[in-house]
Amino acid sequence: MRMGIVVSELIDSIGFSAGPGQIGTLRVKYAADGRVFDYQDVPYAVFRKLATTKHPGEYWLSIRDKFKFNEVKKFVAWLNQVQKRRGVN
Repeated sequence: MRMGIVVSELIDSIGFSAGPGQIGTLRVKYAADGRVFDYQDVPYAVFRKLATTKHPGEYWLSIRDKFKFNEVKKFVAWLNQVQKRRGVN
């Protein structure tokens, strides 16, 4: 899943597993701690609004509890390894 940067204090980047008009998995990487979560059964319209709204963090906080989620541990472990190799803390 490709991740795109979001201009937000809350969210670092997002990705979506389906195309326009579909329901899919929304991946969110949080800015504060770098944790990554997959949110299930998210409509494409939610992803699109999150990607284009002026205040993505506010929008996301208002709706995220509507979706089941799980933390993506493998991604976090991989990202930490890459950052360590690059000297990024």
